[in-house]
Amino acid sequence: MAGFKQILSKVSRRFTRGRDFAIDLGTKNLIIAEYGQGVVVDEPSVVAIDAATREVIAAGYKAQTMLDRTGSNVIASRPMKEGTINDLELAQKMLRYFMEQATDTTFRALSAPTNWAIVGVPVDTDDVHKNAYNELAAYANIGTLAVEDEVYAAAVGSGLKVGDPKGHMVVDIGGGTTDIAIISNGAIVVKKKVRVAGDSMDRYIRDFIRKTKDLDISLAQAEKIKKECGSAVPQADQEPMEITGQDLQKRRPSKRTITPDDIVEALKPPVNEIINNILGTLELTPPALAEDVYRDGVHLAGGGSKLKGLDQRVSDKTELPVNCVKDPDNAVIKGLELLMIKHVEGR
Repeated sequence: MAGFKQILSKVSRRFTRGRDFAIDLGTKNLIIAEYGQGVVVDEPSVVAIDAATREVIAAGYKAQTMLDRTGSNVIASRPMKEGTINDLELAQKMLRYFMEQATDTTFRALSAPTNWAIVGVPVDTDDVHKNAYNELAAYANIGTLAVEDEVYAAAVGSGLKVGDPKGHMVVDIGGGTTDIAIISNGAIVVKKKVRVAGDSMDRYIRDFIRKTKDLDISLAQAEKIKKECGSAVPQADQEPMEITGQDLQKRRPSKRTITPDDIVEALKPPVNEIINNILGTLELTPPALAEDVYRDGVHLAGGGSKLKGLDQRVSDKTELPVNCVKDPDNAVIKGLELLMIKHVEGR
């Protein structure tokens, strides 16, 4: 009987206390981790709704296939832009959809109004935008929401000892923004947000091909080109790549050949913008912390940091060692998950 009561008590706490989540609500991807379960959702930040009823038709990978391919009866969109909420209604529907998926059923999501979550936000997120995140959380049946700078979470998730009295420079290049920070003693000392990141690189590639090849391509194809052929510095061993799109003169499908050097040229503006802001952040860094950064270098995180040769280019311009963190795509969610565990086990 005692054993049965113990099991019943655990089940009761499971539903009455609520559950704990870490949420990386990125421009490109949405990742949700649950305490004790690890990552339970990892999908593109895309949602499709019926234009008339406003009901969700699809989200994630399925909705991503609908982008730029729907009629007036369906709205398929990325509700996040430059790292923040661009369309609150669609962001609410997307997060609720995935929270219900993460909690197995609608009943389990709605049965725990005291759900707690921590979400990553870009540095310098103001109170207006933080209120939008609270509205988003309430719609997804999250009772209490904590926010944390994504770049700080990336540092934690990368294994840096952020609590030490020592300067760490972290550059988190996401889909919508690049966040740069000097972290010491468990806090951000200097920070900068740059509205140039992975999505910007895709746009620069698309626009470069329009201008130099007279070919219109989708942003999805531009991203594919970036991943397969993109580099921040010339690469001697890469082959030309054949691409297809809409001929801007003939207005019909056509193909072109691009070279790795073409993409290096296309990416110069966004890469230079990121590097210039790294240099600007270093200029604001207190001398003692600058000494630490000089010794330990710059830590690159986020999906955008995987651009070939970016570490070399940053090192050449800053004259500092550059470290590419392990698993850069998941540095933020790993950090948020560790912060969630610390919160849960400390209460």
